[in-house]
Amino acid sequence: MTIKELLANASVMLDSLPAEERSPMVLSIASQVCKKTIETLYAHPNEPVTQEQWRRIRRGVREISQGKPLAYVLGVQPFLGLPLYVSKDVLIPRPETEILAEKAITLVRGRACPLTVVDVGTGSGCIILAIAKAIKDDPKLAGSALFAVDASARALQIARKNARFLELSERIRFLKGNLLEPITTPVDLLVSNPPYVGEREIPFLPPALLAYEPKEALIAGPEGHEVLEVLLRQAGYHLAPDGVGLIEIGYRQGETAIKLARAHFPDGTISIAKDLSGNDRILELRR
Repeated sequence: MTIKELLANASVMLDSLPAEERSPMVLSIASQVCKKTIETLYAHPNEPVTQEQWRRIRRGVREISQGKPLAYVLGVQPFLGLPLYVSKDVLIPRPETEILAEKAITLVRGRACPLTVVDVGTGSGCIILAIAKAIKDDPKLAGSALFAVDASARALQIARKNARFLELSERIRFLKGNLLEPITTPVDLLVSNPPYVGEREIPFLPPALLAYEPKEALIAGPEGHEVLEVLLRQAGYHLAPDGVGLIEIGYRQGETAIKLARAHFPDGTISIAKDLSGNDRILELRR
């Protein structure tokens, strides 16, 4: 079987998907199995694949046809150019969270001295790893303390694995605990993508999201802002003078997030940043 024949056969298995999505998904799986870039596969459509390669590719395509997200099939998801391992124990990093990470990187790079950064609900470690990578070679930030906190031991295993792969393990402390409870030092920058889906929204979520991604990392409670409220209350005690918080929120939670933040930071500067779709997405606060 050739690459061209593989694409034709595998695409038939994905007939429930839009036509424009089928080939890219198959090629992503084939690229990983054959250990060749997608560009190379495109350029050599008559290149043969072995029976074992076809078996593994077909298995991955079958999982896609059953609704499993591509990132979980591959076990990898890119985030700001970083290849990150993912599993069913962590959320798949998304473009909305990249916006938060970019804001955090810009803020950290603008500092003239080391600072303490805490990523609450780190999951795969995507946010704190992007920050650590960005400041790795900056001498003025060499003494910065970076913490990654998660209540899930399995999520922390994935985050640590990613840190080892990216050679960032020595720069980050991984702590198991609830939100900011394990932190004992003033925090200069708090970053977090906490659960923010309300129980009332569950019937409207994509089936694949509910079937495969960890519900404890998605569902916050009946209204969706319960975890945010606890995190902000804790941040009121932990955030340093002039400390900054960047917290991802649901697209309809902007007004509620501002009210909750104002209750704990009455003199702070509070605003909402939009995502690429123009929706409320990031609560920004400065003490």
